[in-house]
Amino acid sequence: MLRIVAFGIAASFVATLAWADEPFPRRDRLGVSLGTPAGLNLEYSHEFGRRAVFLSSGYWGSGFYGAQAGVTLERSGMERKHFSANLVGGYFRFLDEDDLLTRWGYGGVEAYFRYRAFFIAPSVTFFSGKSNGFPSDGVGFIGRLGFLWRV
Repeated sequence: MLRIVAFGIAASFVATLAWADEPFPRRDRLGVSLGTPAGLNLEYSHEFGRRAVFLSSGYWGSGFYGAQAGVTLERSGMERKHFSANLVGGYFRFLDEDDLLTRWGYGGVEAYFRYRAFFIAPSVTFFSGKSNGFPSDGVGFIGRLGFLWRV
């Protein structure tokens, strides 16, 4: 009886290790997010193994639009919940009611956390552009919060 219990414990431990390291399937996802680059964005992600490429963009007329793309450096966890480190780059343009133009290009590193369809993705980026007609360069904190569903 003790052998059966020990075998059951060992088998469940090995199964847990294998489950925690399950491969990520090849999959496309579509969704929506709030945040950079254009406030309310459409999201697309193509996942393949431990890598993924993604695009986030929004267009609210010629006065406000943006796009962001990224690639996963490494993903850990399971398909349902995981963490990944991503390289991101993007551009956005905003023209306010006083015709003052803000436009930035940026690139940086993103920490991406997903649980089922929900995700949060804060980023540290280096940006360069113009704000109200003046050159503007520096480091910024941006992010996205949204949902991605399997297609």
